[in-house]
Order: sequence, then structure tokens, then C-alpha cells
Amino acid sequence: MRISTPLCLAALLLTAGCDVQLTLETDPETEPEPEPEPQPEPEPRTDAAFCKTASLGASGSDVVAITYSQEVLRLVRWDGTSVELGLSSEPAPSGANQAVQVIAGGGLVVASEWWSTFEPSDSWSRVRWFAPSGELLDEWTTESSLGPQAIGADGTTILNEWVPDAPTSRQLVRLPTGERVDLGWGWVMGAPFDDGTLAMELYDAPDRFALVDPRTGAERAVEPPAGSYPARTHRGFAYLTSAGDDVALVHETLAGTETFELPALADGASIYIAAASETTGDLLLVDTSAESAHLDLETGQLTSLDISPPGGLWALEDTCGLTGPSMGRTGEIATPLRDDAVVQLFQLDPASGSLTSLGLPFAAPGFLSLGSRGGTTVAASGSAGDTFCPLPTFEAEAPPGALPIGTVQIARAGGAAYAFETVSAWDVPWSYPISADGGCVAVPDGEGGHQLLDVSTGEVSIAPSAGTWLFSR
Repeated sequence: MRISTPLCLAALLLTAGCDVQLTLETDPETEPEPEPEPQPEPEPRTDAAFCKTASLGASGSDVVAITYSQEVLRLVRWDGTSVELGLSSEPAPSGANQAVQVIAGGGLVVASEWWSTFEPSDSWSRVRWFAPSGELLDEWTTESSLGPQAIGADGTTILNEWVPDAPTSRQLVRLPTGERVDLGWGWVMGAPFDDGTLAMELYDAPDRFALVDPRTGAERAVEPPAGSYPARTHRGFAYLTSAGDDVALVHETLAGTETFELPALADGASIYIAAASETTGDLLLVDTSAESAHLDLETGQLTSLDISPPGGLWALEDTCGLTGPSMGRTGEIATPLRDDAVVQLFQLDPASGSLTSLGLPFAAPGFLSLGSRGGTTVAASGSAGDTFCPLPTFEAEAPPGALPIGTVQIARAGGAAYAFETVSAWDVPWSYPISADGGCVAVPDGEGGHQLLDVSTGEVSIAPSAGTWLFSR
């Protein structure tokens, strides 16, 4: 097997016209993998100013991103123009904590400005809902710290409210009709599901959760076993139970309970839910003996992930036993493998067990940070001194072209890879937003702005507006 990917590392980014080849050799007796069928190149949009081959909108006039700072919010169109909206109309008291929060989705942009003080205990916030045109649709002003947390496909907005002198936070919902619904004390686990229901942790007692429909008031309370740490899924939440040697995964939805026996994983005490997809029924299960499995909640199919590394590579483990296969928001499974010199990321197909390389190897990283969306993975290598769970040392010298510590890599399985320098690997993935289709990545330029990478072509554009960058979908 041979992994070979073009790389050109110059200053902050890879530029065209440079073709450094890195080849990671494995067992020479292994049959070479067939070359994948070439994919047709997407046609660039002539009315777009950046990421011209991505699927960001229907036309150049569509708002595809938002940038914001403490003073201004801009709705950025694909053609590079923008709509500017002012913020911070309410002066904060001296010494107050201040923040601006912005989220987008469901055809809305939601912006919150708030401040709070401890002595005396006081706070203020204003939340506004905008259409992509910049039209103001609704506004809430409160004497509490109110911030948007998530937004559903239909515009249903989840907000977290901190009330002065209250012991915990309250969850509020704004329905698409504008109606305000108070869910009480607790924490909503992410955005509404496709059917409009919510998963929520309740704060009135330990280990209490609920599935709620804020439109009708329907609610189903659940008390999982103590210490089971429920994980949000695409329709509810899941947790593990065990009785003797029998292990089961329980999936709770508003409609009821689904139970899946897990005969492929024996020791119930060691199994944990490593990740769950936000949009599909995919679940990744791992146990402390490094065995892992994939469970499809829609079909009930349980597949043991018998990862057979190519010759010369083996599974990557850190000193805390936390590094292993991970799942992206849309169900992609990435698994890191290593040898004595480098770490190579692979994308794993749970059905066939096949591995497809993700970009280039990292040379002797101390730890890795990664995230993915829409089939695009962003990964960074950091120093062992910056983590409590470093990777074991690498004894051999890395081959020429392997990516050094302090590098962020953006890659798609079997596709091109692009590398950028970073100040901190901990910035990944939060400071490197990926568009929903995976075709565009915003890369911080270190000066308060971003470079926008077209993942298909490698073309880099300067973002037309400075400030925190957020794709509208």
C-alpha cells in the first residue's frame, strides 16, 4: 500500500505550483490499492467572490456567512458584498463582563448582546432575530444574560438565560411563530431534531433528562442509571446499561425507548459512547481494550470495527487512553495510525473496514486536535508540553515532507491536502469553521481576519469582512 499526496507548504498556506511528494511505504507484499475513479471538477461560480466551487448558496447574492465583533455584525453575501448591522447600543457599566453571541440557521441570524456585574448583581441583554436581508424580525430585551445556543431547521431557537442570584440557568425557546416557551431550569442538548423535539438535561434532580416538544408541551422524562452519561443522537439521546456480562444500548426518544443488545462487546463496564452523529443514526462505541464498533440506530446493525492497519502501522494511543477512532457530525469515522516516526489519519468505512488516507502524516506530534463536517477534516498537531495526555515518544526520524508540530491540515479522504501554520493546536476545530457541504474552510490569518480555502481547488481568498467568521449553514 502507498499513500502519496501533493503538498506545498509556504508561509501560511499551500500555494499552487509546488509539488512536494511524500510517500509512506508499508508492507511491499501488500497488493496496491486501485486508484479511485476521478471525480469531475465542480464548475466555479462566476458570481462568487470566494470558495467558488463550494455549495454555499443558490446565487452570489445569497448571504452565506456572518462576521461579527463587539461593535458590528455583517451578513456576508457570496459575491463579497455585505449588510452591516450595528451592535452595542446599550452602554455597559464600568467593569462589567460583556459578550456578543451570534448563531445562524433555519433562514435566520440571531444576535445577542449582554453584560453582567457581580457587585451589585445586575445584567442586561438584547436578542434580535434577522432575516438574511438584514430585516429585523423580532427583538427581546431582558434584565438577565440571555444568549442563543442553537437553532433548528425551521428557525426554532434555543436560548440560555442566566438570572442574577439564581443557582443555575433557565432554558427558553422562541418558536417560528415568535411565541416564547419557558422550559425551566436545565440544559438543552443541542439543536432541535428534525421533528421539532428537544433533548434536555433537567436540573431539578440528579440524572434526570427529558424529551420535549416545545410546540405542544408534550414531555417524556427519563432517569438513566447514575453515571451513564447520555449522549445526544439524531432523534434523542442514548446511554449504556449492563447486567452481569450483558450489555445494551438504550435509545430514548419522545416516542419511547429502543434497546439494542451489544453481544460483540463483552465487558460492559469498559464500553463508552465515543461519538454520535448529529444528522444520521450512526453511533461509535469503544471499550478500554481498544475494541470499537459501529451501531446504526435506524437499522439496529452492529458492526465490529476490526481495524487492520497497513503493514508497519499500528493504532495510536495516548497516555490517558483517550485517542482512538472519532466520528464527525455527519457520521464520518476517522482513525489515527502511527509508526515510529509519524501519525497518519485515515477515514474508515464501517461496512467494509477499508481505510482511506486523510492528507499527509504528522511528524512526531505530542497530541492531535481534529474536527470534521461535510466530508472535510481539519486536524492539527500540538506539542506534548501543551496537554496532560501526550502521545508516546517517536523514536525514528520523520520522512521529508511530514507535517511538523504547529501545523493545521485540511483534507478530504482520497483528495488533496492543504497545510497552514497555527499558533495553537487547541484552536482546532473551533476557530476553523467548515461550511455544511465541506467545500469551504475559514482559516484565521492571525490578525482578526480569515483566509477562505476552496477545498476542491485549493484557491485561497481573503475574507471580505473581518471578525469572527460563521457560515450561515
